[in-house]
Amino acid sequence: MRKGTLHVFVLCLLALMLAGSCRSSYGTRKQREVAKIQEERKKETLKQYEDAVKRHKSIQTKETRQRIERNQREARRKSEGRKTFFLVRWFSKDK
Repeated sequence: MRKGTLHVFVLCLLALMLAGSCRSSYGTRKQREVAKIQEERKKETLKQYEDAVKRHKSIQTKETRQRIERNQREARRKSEGRKTFFLVRWFSKDK
């Protein structure tokens, strides 16, 4: 009797696992449309941000733009953990 109930229990578990795995991973049409709209909004906000940065840079004077670019390069280099060139360190006035 125990052997028969064990077989039934195992078969029920297998049936439940197979029934749960038959779902499609694509989602419904509404979910796909919402995902598409969100992707478009994300692209649009990124473009607006890039345009704002471009406008901000165009307003600055040439000297200011050069200083900003130089500071960005230096910050990028420091974040990577690289030191400045040794001759620059030796002969710089900042000591």
